[in-house]
Amino acid sequence: MHATKEALLHALDEFDREHRGRAEWQGWEENRAHKFAIRHNGRLYPVKKIVSLATGAPVGDFSGGKESGQANKVAQEVDLEVISLRGTNPDWTRDEHILALNLYLKSREKPPAKDGAEIIQLSELLNQLGDRLFAPEDRQETFRNPAGVYMKLMNFRRLDPLYIESGRVGLPRGAGGEEEVWNEFSNDPARCEAVAAAIVASLKTNEGGSVQFDPDEEEGIEEAPEGRLLTRRHLARERNRKLVASKLRSVLKSQGRLTCEGCGFDFEVVYGSRGCGFIECHYTKPLASLAGSSKTHIKDLALVCANCHRMIHRTRQWLSLNELRDLIKEVRR
Repeated sequence: MHATKEALLHALDEFDREHRGRAEWQGWEENRAHKFAIRHNGRLYPVKKIVSLATGAPVGDFSGGKESGQANKVAQEVDLEVISLRGTNPDWTRDEHILALNLYLKSREKPPAKDGAEIIQLSELLNQLGDRLFAPEDRQETFRNPAGVYMKLMNFRRLDPLYIESGRVGLPRGAGGEEEVWNEFSNDPARCEAVAAAIVASLKTNEGGSVQFDPDEEEGIEEAPEGRLLTRRHLARERNRKLVASKLRSVLKSQGRLTCEGCGFDFEVVYGSRGCGFIECHYTKPLASLAGSSKTHIKDLALVCANCHRMIHRTRQWLSLNELRDLIKEVRR
């Protein structure tokens, strides 16, 4: 099957006029059913749909899924650029879901247009975040583009009781992580906004270095509800050698010993000279507070033994120091 370039260009124009604005084509690039696209004048078009419009043949008549697919060949024969949409764009992280949910909650009654300034701004922000979260080779040109960002916001509608109770139905399917973030933050928009602000503020600092958080490398530590960027920044603060040393000196000077503020464990008592001066530090301030000053004070650090520290971080819902103490008291009864 063949089509002239004139027919295909006409089909591109027809798609822009008749189909691009329809609900079923919003964020189509993020739909896993579409693996390839025609790129023309800075815009992306679904290959099979364009070839179908150009030839009059049903979309189902074309093989597609491979670079050698029939629809791809029809477009490439007349020198139209066909690019791959799949295989490199990573799944959305909690950080990204939080930023998207924050915009959704703030514009719940009047969602932004799919090409509105808020969507474009969020797309640009997510690409900045992507520079911190992912390697360049893991992202394609379609990474968190406005169409995909708009589709992400629309995915939250299926979870929103205010939208569903009005008799409307959101997009039937969503991506992993959306429901989890919705359950965590939707009933507390102020917290969602605070965490989103902290994430944005953290983009302006290199504190924490790489944010490729990997639980396998951080044994016993789960990513916090606020996402991997703030998790890494939190860990950087409680592992700052200069700050930790200053904290230990301060406590030794005032108390004469280093004991766990959770369970009371004293390394020197148990291990003798080998345990002298040894203990870990835990950063106690909420992660959302990282939107503020970049400075960490020794009063923000608590002394904890390795066991208590791992228990604090063991699940996504991290424990506060008081919650840890209450847990220990309950178990010891």
